[in-house]
Amino acid sequence: MPGIPHNPKADIQLIRGILHAGYEDGFPVLKELLQNADDAGAGDPDASASTVVILLAPGGLPGATHSLLCQRPALCVLNDGDFRRTDARCLPMLGLSNKATERMSVGKFGIGLKTVFYLTDAFVFFCNQRQHWSEEEKACDLVNPWAEKHRPAWEDDWKNTADHEQQQLQCLARERLGVGRFLGIWIPLRRNSDAQPEVIHNYYPGESFDAIFGQKWAQRLLEFAPLCVMYEP
Repeated sequence: MPGIPHNPKADIQLIRGILHAGYEDGFPVLKELLQNADDAGAGDPDASASTVVILLAPGGLPGATHSLLCQRPALCVLNDGDFRRTDARCLPMLGLSNKATERMSVGKFGIGLKTVFYLTDAFVFFCNQRQHWSEEEKACDLVNPWAEKHRPAWEDDWKNTADHEQQQLQCLARERLGVGRFLGIWIPLRRNSDAQPEVIHNYYPGESFDAIFGQKWAQRLLEFAPLCVMYEP
C-alpha cells in the first residue's frame, strides 16, 4: 500500500511555522548553530567542539560553480566536532533528530538547525569524510526543501557540481580550522532574485555581520557561547 503522498510545500509551511515567532535579527540562528557545535564530541569523547569559525564570504565560495555558492554572499559556520553517518542521515530531515540516541554528536539536528531558513532558502552541509556512507547518508549535500519541482535549477546544478563543490568546501575548512575533522554549514544569503516564484521568509540579510546578526552581536556571542569562538570578516 503506498504511503501518504508528500508535497515539499508541506515542509515549507512547517519551516515557516518554526520561524513564525519572529526575529529582530539573525542572532538566534547563530545561537542554534553554536549549540549544535557545543553538542559535538571533539578531542575526546566527553568534550565539546573546541573551535568554531564564523566566516562571512561576500563573494561566495572561491572556485565554486553552483549558482548558490558562486558569487553569492554567504555565511559559513565551521566547527571541529565529529560528524557520523547517523548525523548525515538525520541532518537533512526536517524535525528528525538523533538526540535521543546519541549523547555526544555534532548531529543533534532537530528543529533548531532549520532556523537557518530565516537567512536562506537552501544550504549545504559538508564534513571531512571524502566518500558518502550511502545514498541516504552523504558527507556533503544540498538541503533544499523546495525540491526539484519548485527549484529545479538548484537541484540540477548540484547533481553536476556536487563533487567539485565538496572539494572546495573541504579545502576551505582545512585552511580555516587546521584540524582533521570538521563539520561546515554553508548558508547562501537570500537575495531579491530568489523571490520568484516565492521564498520561505521575506527577510533579506545584509552583507555584514552587523546586518545579519544585529548590533553588538559579538558581545552577545561572548556572553552566550561556551566555546572558543573565532570569527572573521
